Formats: sequence, C-alpha cells, structure tokens
Amino acid sequence: MARPATKPKPTKSLEQTLWEAADKLRGNQEPSEYKHVVLGLVFLKYISDRFEERRQMLEAELTSDGIKAERLASFLEDRDEYTSHNVFWVPELARWGYVQSVAKLPNVGQQIDQAMDLIEKENPSIRGVLPRNYGRDGLDKRRLGELVDLIGSIGFTSSDDHGADDVLGRVYEYFLGQFAGKETGKDAGAFYTPRWVVKLLVEMLEPYKGRVYDPAAGSGGMFVQSAEFVKAHGGKRTDISVYGQEYTDTTWKLAKMNLALRGIEADLGTHSADSFGEDLHPDLRADFVIANPPFNVSDWWDPKLADDPRWKFGIPPQSNANFAWVQHFIYHLSPKGTAGFVLANGALSSRATAEADVRERLVKEDLVDCIVSLPDRLFFNTAIPVSLWFVSKGRHGNGYRARSGEVLFIDARSLGHMETRRLRALSDEDISRIARTYHAWRSVDPEESYADVEGFARVATIEEIAANGYVLTPSRYVGSSHLGVDPNAPESIAARAGLALEAQGLLRKFDAARLEAEAALNLLSEPLEIEDWEEVRVGDVARVVGGGTPPSRDDANFGGGIPWITPKDLTVHQGRYIREGARSLSEGGLAVSSAKLLPKDAVLVSSRAPIGLVAIAAQPLATNQGIRSLVFDDTQDPVFWYYLLRQSTATLDAHANGSTFREISGGSIANLVFAVPPLAEQRRIAETLSRIDGLIEHNLELNDVLGRLSMRGSHYAVRRSE
Repeated sequence: MARPATKPKPTKSLEQTLWEAADKLRGNQEPSEYKHVVLGLVFLKYISDRFEERRQMLEAELTSDGIKAERLASFLEDRDEYTSHNVFWVPELARWGYVQSVAKLPNVGQQIDQAMDLIEKENPSIRGVLPRNYGRDGLDKRRLGELVDLIGSIGFTSSDDHGADDVLGRVYEYFLGQFAGKETGKDAGAFYTPRWVVKLLVEMLEPYKGRVYDPAAGSGGMFVQSAEFVKAHGGKRTDISVYGQEYTDTTWKLAKMNLALRGIEADLGTHSADSFGEDLHPDLRADFVIANPPFNVSDWWDPKLADDPRWKFGIPPQSNANFAWVQHFIYHLSPKGTAGFVLANGALSSRATAEADVRERLVKEDLVDCIVSLPDRLFFNTAIPVSLWFVSKGRHGNGYRARSGEVLFIDARSLGHMETRRLRALSDEDISRIARTYHAWRSVDPEESYADVEGFARVATIEEIAANGYVLTPSRYVGSSHLGVDPNAPESIAARAGLALEAQGLLRKFDAARLEAEAALNLLSEPLEIEDWEEVRVGDVARVVGGGTPPSRDDANFGGGIPWITPKDLTVHQGRYIREGARSLSEGGLAVSSAKLLPKDAVLVSSRAPIGLVAIAAQPLATNQGIRSLVFDDTQDPVFWYYLLRQSTATLDAHANGSTFREISGGSIANLVFAVPPLAEQRRIAETLSRIDGLIEHNLELNDVLGRLSMRGSHYAVRRSE
C-alpha cells in the first residue's frame, strides 16, 4: 500500500461503459451507423448470456436427476429445452464465448455477421431484424475487437443486477440521449420516451386487458411497460394484444429485438412505414392507444391526405403534425377506448387557426378526459416541458364514472428530482400521486375520494374551458400552490428556522471535520514506515462469503427487515459505510437463498461488472451473488482493508475471468496477497484516511440541508407562469 490516500476513480455505470465502447469503435463512422453496430452486439451478448444461464440450469437439473456425464452433451444441445423456456436457441458459432475468442482475428466482422445469420435462421421471430455488415471494409476491425471485449465484460443474466429489468431498453434510451448531440436533424423525442413518463402513462391508463396500439412505437418501450403492468397486477402477457408501427427502419428492427427478448408477441407490420402515409393497421380499433409521437414535425404532409377520413375534427396544419397524431389516435380507438400520449406544451394553447379549431372540436365533442403538465428536462436531449393528454370515447360511462362535460387538469410541474444537472426524473411517489388523482376522479368506486387541490388538480367544465378560449393549459384552471403561501406565517417561519438551525449545527460539525482533515493532511505528507509490513494472503485473515438471491416469483422472500445489497447499490452509494440497499429480504427469503447474514464491519466487494466497488457493512446485512464479502479476524482492521481494496480495482479485475461475463471468484479473492502493516499501524492509517472521508460526508449532508433551505426561500420569490 504505497499510496494509501489515492482517490478512487469514479465508478462507471453500465450505460457509460457501453457509451465508451461505442466511442471506441466510432472513429470516422457516422453516429447513425455505429449506434446499431453497438446495439446489435449488446443484443447478441444478451441472448447468449440468457442461453448460457439456461444451459447451466439444465445441466444442474440433469445431474441431479442422475444423468451420466457422457449423456449430458446431447441433452444440453436439445433446442426444445431452451425455446420452451422462452430462451432463444443460439447455435455454437453464435455464442458469445466463440465470438469473443475470435475478437482479435482479422475476420472478426465476418464471424459476427455469421453469428447474426445463424441466430436468425434458428429463430423466425427475429428473421430479417438483426444488424449485418460487420465485415465491411470501413469498419475498423481492431476497434471492433476491442468493442467485443468491452461488451463481454458486462453480464446480462438474472443474477447480474444493473438496476433495471429492461436492460436493453435502458441502454437504448441512454444511447439516444448521447447520440442526439451528434446526429444532425433528429429529435430524440421522436424515438423514445423516458421510462418514468412511460410508467406514468401506463399507470394512468391501466391496460389490464385488450388491444394496445402505438403508431410511433420507437424501441417498443410502451409495450414492454404495458406487459409488465399486466404481469405486476396478476395477469398474463397474453391478456393484451400488441399492435404498432415505426417509421425508421433501424428503429423498427430494434423494437422487434426488444420485444422478442421479452417474449412479447407484437404485430408491428412486416416493415417500417409512415403512420400517416401508410397506415399498417387501417381497421384496428384499439382499447388503449399509448404513444409519444415526434414533437412538432413540419414535413409530414402529403397532398393525398387531404380527404383522409381520420381528419374528423378538422384538417391539421401542414406545418405541424401534432393534431394529425391526435386525430390518428382517436380514429384507431374502439367505441370505449382511451388514449394517453405525450405532446409538446404548445399544443395546449396554440393560436394557429387550424390547431385551435381542432382543439376546440375535441373539447366540444367531449373527448378530452385529462391533461397533465409535466416539468421540464425530462428528456435526455431536449429541455422543453411536455404534457400528457388523455382522450376517451364514451365518457358517459365507458367502464368508469360518467364524466361527460368536465375535464380533469393536473399541474405536476413542481414534481420530479434532478438525476443529473441536465435530466429530471419522476419518482414512484410522483407517479403514484398523479395516477391516484386521475383514478379517484375517474373511477366509479375509487379507493379514495377525489377533491380539488389548489395548485395541483382541479376539475373544469366545458363551459369554463370555452370561456378560456379552449386553451387547455392546466395552470390556468388549477391556480398556483405558491400564491396563497404567506412567508411570514408561523408555519413558514418555523420551517425555515428549523432548516437554518439544522444547517448551523452541520456547519459546526463541518468545521470540526475540517480541522480533523487538516491534521490528516499533515500526517499524509509524512513518509510511511514500511519495514515491518508483511505479505498477507486474504484467505488467511478473513472468511470470503458469497451472496445469493431467493426466488423472485415469491414476493414473501422480499420486503423484510434484512438489508440486501447488490452491485447496483454500491454503484450509487456514497461514503464508507452502507446500511441498506434498494431492496431487503425476509427471514424466509434469506433461508431459501445462498445469501448469508453478514456481521457489522464486513467489507463488501463487487465481484461482477463493475468489479471492485467497496463498502463496509454498517449493520448486519446480506448481499446477492454479485458481491463477495470479507469477514476479517481480530488481527486486521476492516476500515484499513476497505481503503486497501478500494485502490485495488485493477488487481481484482486482473484476476476475473469468464467468457460469458467476467467475475472474480471467492477463491481468487482468498488467494490474493497484499503487503500490510501491523494492526496498530493499520488503525492509524485507517483513522487518518477516515478524517478525509469524514469531511466529504459532512459536506454532502450540509449541501442537502442548504439546498432545501434555498428551495423553500425561492417559493416566495418565484411565481409560476403558464
């Protein structure tokens, strides 16, 4: 440990790792080209990982059934054993282990093309969908091989926790955001919707059963979330029928891949097509339409559309397709159907004659059910705020309460939190609040009664909307939650005073931590005595404990009092000590898994990608398979080992192996050898470094309180506009 004060490198997320992989490949490739090269390889890695996972499970099942080793091979190559479990059959020359073994060869591109061909031949549902031309001359084969190696380091099995079930969709979403600044003439709003907006649409629509349609399908995220909604509420994916259309051919292919990965059967037509010029489902009448069409498209018009039967409420302006989309949605609704979709806020109040006329007709025809204003910066590459529209046929009682003649307005612009400096996200609580409000107003027998909330939600009559010129901006109807706040009211003063008092206390603690850190800096400036340091094998001073995951199909295994840590939790964790993760286990869940209850001060190390994240258990807890934990004996200081391992990421990664996904085993960790000082010196070094981290942790806590105090003060200075 020559440099104990070395600052750890920031941990990269899955998306960032793949983005760097794409940039490594790019060279002089156009973004529109290399985007699909990378995502094709991600798809290949994903299905290969799932195949290998099923293969390992099958081998374990056969062995437990007493099948002899010499007969295993024939059973393991039985195609039906995979397809019957909704796993793609991957021929031997298309498996990731083989592809990675030829990554350094000059013909790696041709080998990948061959793999794509073999997979399509064996799996008709994706025939004609997978990307090709990896062997073309313009693609740098050295960089392509490096890309294969990088993607090979990321696991996509069920025990690899990257924080989302929709891994490919999440990667795609991130890539579109990153590519948007590089691809000219493209608006990412036309291709994807952030997952929190999709979830909000689905939670409000509640597509339990029936036909679901998205004529601007993008990568298929709306369908994925709808299917997950049905599953989460006890239904089957077959309870909904999925129909869609996508204009861009490469995006249409990605949607086909995305849905095929999840076993969702969808009719996206036989090819990509423009929903206005070539409606692939002209006779479809859907129970639910859910969509995020491209915003404010200006070049959509074709003269042959002039007499189109879809324009029942007025011919849309040729300069903007917003109300062409709205009428397309309504045209495809069943007599009791409901549509939920995203539009740019300009559609709420546009004074352009054609748009204003169509909007007025929609209100008069009693189709507009609910309008939700959302905050800005919800999209990766456009900061403009958007709104959700819900239009419904038969509002005199289409399975819900009769609500003819009224419209629910929700102003949710104050919700959400900044995930980064540029991107805002809606939390599950935000989504639940909006959806509950809609359901309380719409339902015949709601779980909770509806009531207007000043500044957030209000019901307006059609007569009131007409008096406002048929403008549908929610803030015009709900009022402002800030206007009635008195900054000198006792509760306002008490709230500010409480935060100020908390901040003053934290400032005092910060000052003390700063003095401690200054003393530590002086100590770190001095030479270290290393003569009495000795080489120690990890397994000789610590137990290496693996983790486990109980069966996810049994909800009783989760939600108990045992914190359960995954690599994703370590990715977002700040500080030395970790107390809890995103999920927890019950006693029963712990008992039926291979996870162990770890003692306080166990040192946790992520053993799968990303390898080498480290934290200390602040209390007894458990982990999943992606973490190996070290329980040291009383000759060692666990805090010292935390710092030692935190700067040993390269060493840990160098001992990882695996062709499907890279992992460092418990045995490999146990065999690592480090030079360490005696216990007293370990404690001195650990205490010194802890003073530095203590200052960082105090600063984070102080910033949070000061930020909340600043926001409370801004409520009295800022007035909201439409």
